[in-house]
Amino acid sequence: MSDDKRRNVPERDDNYTHNIHRSNERSLDRRAFMKTVLGGVGLFAVSTLPWGTLAAKQLLAPGSGKYPRKKIVEAEAVKTGEAVEFFYPSDYEGALLVRVGEDEWRAYQNACTHLKCPVFWSTEKNELLCP
Repeated sequence: MSDDKRRNVPERDDNYTHNIHRSNERSLDRRAFMKTVLGGVGLFAVSTLPWGTLAAKQLLAPGSGKYPRKKIVEAEAVKTGEAVEFFYPSDYEGALLVRVGEDEWRAYQNACTHLKCPVFWSTEKNELLCP
């Protein structure tokens, strides 16, 4: 057999490279895939910058986000260990004001932390109850 015949592999027997250009099967190789993924991650990171800037501005701005003072109830109307329901800062956000001691008051948002259902004050147990 001559050297030319040994070096030339027929196309049908070349299992590794015979399909590289057929129907664009290998247009998305590993390198192109990684470029696409990193490009998507970069696009996502850049698109969140405006929201991060707004959040940082809200957190770092001194004096912003203060709510107006509001009289909830007369101090004499609530006994120690009792609670009063009120709405603050808007008319749709429920809260509880609990008189813990003679001169000690605590206010809580009236929603449980895991399901956002309303919580209730138990005078007997001295604790907030979640249904």
